[in-house]
Amino acid sequence: MSINAAVLREMTCVIASEFLPKGLRVFDHSKGEWPLLGMIEGVASASAGDADLVAFLGAAEFSSDLGAELSTFRASGLPVVCILCLAGDPADWPILEAGWSRTYTAEEFDAIADAAGYQVTLKVFPANGPAAACLLLPPEADPSAWWLEPGIEAQLKSYTSRGERQIEKYRAWLATGRKGVDWRLQSEQWRVRASIAASMIPPGLALLDVGCGAMYLEDEAAPRRYIPVDMDARDARTRVVDLNQQALPTEWIDEVDVVALMGVLEYINDPVALLKSIVGRRKPLLCSYNVNEARSARRDLKPGRWRNDYTSEEIEKLFTDIGYAITDSALFTGKQKIWRLDPVTETGRPALPFGPGREGAPPIVHDPVQERKEAARKARIDLKAERMAEREARARNRRT
Repeated sequence: MSINAAVLREMTCVIASEFLPKGLRVFDHSKGEWPLLGMIEGVASASAGDADLVAFLGAAEFSSDLGAELSTFRASGLPVVCILCLAGDPADWPILEAGWSRTYTAEEFDAIADAAGYQVTLKVFPANGPAAACLLLPPEADPSAWWLEPGIEAQLKSYTSRGERQIEKYRAWLATGRKGVDWRLQSEQWRVRASIAASMIPPGLALLDVGCGAMYLEDEAAPRRYIPVDMDARDARTRVVDLNQQALPTEWIDEVDVVALMGVLEYINDPVALLKSIVGRRKPLLCSYNVNEARSARRDLKPGRWRNDYTSEEIEKLFTDIGYAITDSALFTGKQKIWRLDPVTETGRPALPFGPGREGAPPIVHDPVQERKEAARKARIDLKAERMAEREARARNRRT
């Protein structure tokens, strides 16, 4: 077994151990070596009749008839924990073990499990790799079943929601034509943020997207040239740099018309040095920041995450102190601000044209919570008007 296989097996078992209770009796029908039993302090059972759970780890791809094997487990009334590869193109997977009969999409696996009499209650992916930890439960069970205990049931619901969000991201990634190597980076919120930032500049520029993630700016800003930059390669084009270990190369900055730092500054040990390196090359900048006054204590400067805590006033003063003028801005979700910054010029006007319709326009405000409230308010008004019209129509009918 390769080191990659060992690491990915361990990561996926960790996920499974988080939603399974300790001390289960496990009938192990897995393929290969998996550390799950030890992680859940489980007891190995010699047969399904003495077990609380069937472990079917890494075995689905080797099965010549997965449906028949699951049906056998179903006859015992036991739930099944599976680990199998469900995301991505098999040709791109780091593990292609000899002897696999086939691979499965999430939809195909759900259909096979359903035909065998199981409900795929959850499927959750670790931070890396194509494999998911899945829990298959019988639709009908004794009220004393371990998975119906209140604390365990609540935990399973939490992981079910987490898995559903992951699958949504995976499907969104497929819809992009598999753009970027990591489907986990898909986020409608970050796409909207990129769209707002892109509206602040004209199309057709050369753009250096630092912290490119899912590369939403490439579509939203319509650049003539797009250079993605990140800590990890998001595709074959990505230039890789850790900005907490080295400076952003000036030759990269010089290649473009505008630089973007969307969701980056919070993670930088020395954001001042980074910003100075960009303004020093006289390049406009698109950036966003989770301002301190809107942060929750839960996320404030978590180790390994955010490294600084500027208020709106502090970071905007920083921009102007190092030679940037704030050309355009937006309030995003009530927690982040987005800015277009331009090097100060003698004329006071930016060297780069404004985004379409943005010259002299007020700051953009995007607050989805308020938008949902407003939509609900309008829906109530429309419903009230509809009911009033129905009552008036009935009254007219009675009079005639």
